Amino acid sequence: MAGSGWPVLPDAAAQRLIDLPKRVAADWRQVLLNPPIADRQFRKTRLYLGGEEEAGPVRGELFLYSRLRKDEEEPRRTYTFGLGLRDRVGRDYRLLRCNGPSHPHVNKVEGDRLPPVCHVHRITERYQLHLAHRPKWEGDGFAIISRPYAGPDDALTDLASLVNIEVEEALFA
Repeated sequence: MAGSGWPVLPDAAAQRLIDLPKRVAADWRQVLLNPPIADRQFRKTRLYLGGEEEAGPVRGELFLYSRLRKDEEEPRRTYTFGLGLRDRVGRDYRLLRCNGPSHPHVNKVEGDRLPPVCHVHRITERYQLHLAHRPKWEGDGFAIISRPYAGPDDALTDLASLVNIEVEEALFA
């Protein structure tokens, strides 16, 4: 997530990264739906996409990521799938993420409150600039209500559409 004092990723540059075609292997969904890394509460993983992209003052490698609650009584509610950029010094910018309906969300700059519904976060210049004054805020803290997801697999379908994922059947053949 973008942090206080980091270079600000301009909106147009972030949108260009979101729109770039992302070529992934046929098993990309299984990798993100079955993350091997677990901490006390979550299973999570990253799928780096290779190469280096430039976005305004920031250069780095794009990655897809997932975070799923491990002990969730309703595992179809608590999940996040997204697209990020890791810059050359190891800072992560979350560009876009699809969240399940497990919690309400507040757009802190605007004061809008979303009920516990599926929603999509996007990084914005406005939120990144507010980080200088509010270090606990996130650069991708702005969210809008998305279409309802039937579960994690459906959220991945939405992510694929939003960030232009292309499955390359013979990527490693």
